[in-house]
Amino acid sequence: MRVSIYIENTKVDLFKDETIDLKSSVQDVNDISKNTTDYTKTFKVPATSNNNRLFKHYYDASIDNTCDARTKVDARLELDGIVFR
Repeated sequence: MRVSIYIENTKVDLFKDETIDLKSSVQDVNDISKNTTDYTKTFKVPATSNNNRLFKHYYDASIDNTCDARTKVDARLELDGIVFR
C-alpha cells in the first residue's frame, strides 16, 4: 500500500524504505459513526528541499516564523491515491 501525505496541497517527501503503519478500528459495531479510533506509529520525513520549504526550516531555531507544531493546518492522507482522512 502506497501512503502519501499532503499538507496544504503540497506533497510531503517520504523515505522510500520506511513504512507508515495505520490502524483504524471501530469500538462499537452497532453504531460505527461513534467510537472510531485512528492512529499511527511515529515516523520520520527526510530533510529534502521540498520538506524544508514546507516545514519552513523547522530544524533551524534561529529563523523567525517557522512551522509552529502547536497549530493545525489542512492536510490529507491518501492510500494508493484514495483519500483516507
